Amino acid sequence: MTIKRLHKRFSQPDGWQWGYFNCSDRTHFGHQIRYGFCHAASAKGLAVIAPGRTQTSEEYFEFARDLLKRDFSIAIMDWQGQGGSYRFNDDNSRQHSNGFDDDVRDFDLFLNQIKTIKGFDHLSHSLYAHSMGGNISLRHMAEYEPSWDHAVMIAPMIDIKIPPLLQPITGGIIGMARMFGQANQYAPGFEAWSPAYHDRVRDILSSDPVRGDVQKYWYEKHPELQCGGVTYAWINEALSSIRSLKNSKRLGEIKTPVLFALAELDAVVDTKSAVHLANKMPNASVYIAPQSQHVMLMEHDSIRKPLLEQMDQFRQKHLHLV
Repeated sequence: MTIKRLHKRFSQPDGWQWGYFNCSDRTHFGHQIRYGFCHAASAKGLAVIAPGRTQTSEEYFEFARDLLKRDFSIAIMDWQGQGGSYRFNDDNSRQHSNGFDDDVRDFDLFLNQIKTIKGFDHLSHSLYAHSMGGNISLRHMAEYEPSWDHAVMIAPMIDIKIPPLLQPITGGIIGMARMFGQANQYAPGFEAWSPAYHDRVRDILSSDPVRGDVQKYWYEKHPELQCGGVTYAWINEALSSIRSLKNSKRLGEIKTPVLFALAELDAVVDTKSAVHLANKMPNASVYIAPQSQHVMLMEHDSIRKPLLEQMDQFRQKHLHLV
């Protein structure tokens, strides 16, 4: 289906503002990263959102409204290569990567940027990271030791689900693509975004027919936001970032309370790997949402409401008001 008219809960909250800063990628110096933010009337804290692959900040307006109702101000950024941030290719739908190290540095720049926003400087910060954003922000936590009040990792990309028959040859396929100058081309099974492409992948992301098409609405309304399949290089860099995270010796030193909110039916990232990583962290706990697909915040209310309740309980337990 296509959403012809967006329900208010998915629309931009009153008072929402956009900003930009220069990315950390030296090969794309001067290119900009987009971020959005909104002040709560009586803010208890600042909720920082790190979205997943292909996601644009607009998809988080409903979640932003949930947090604003709970008296939390909001800040969110679009990763390089997606959303309203700069793209690597003339085909802006093809998601490429020069290395997730750039994303980790961009995230640090973003956190420093939002400190300059009037009204945010005195607030305690909490983190809500989804999928690829979970990988990047966990690496940032291990490498930069930011001061988070607490963090929620929503279906974090600790490992990618690759069909068993392809696992032994994935590295070889990527190596051959790089050897023949095809690293910036679509990997097998991926293509430019289109409504038909969206419809093919939607059901492994969300089982809710309305929330599952919110991204499609924004992509059709603003084609510049479209983000489709990944390149060989993106897969290579994602796997490299996953190895870096798994091999990090500093995960066990992260004192921040972290809730791993995982999807029982996740077909994109590996839930068992996330549980294994959570067990390495001293203040991590795990919640597995029954019957949930990968994009948990875009699921049916029967899945989404218990997830929000878990977040509320976790936040109430660990929030330290300044």
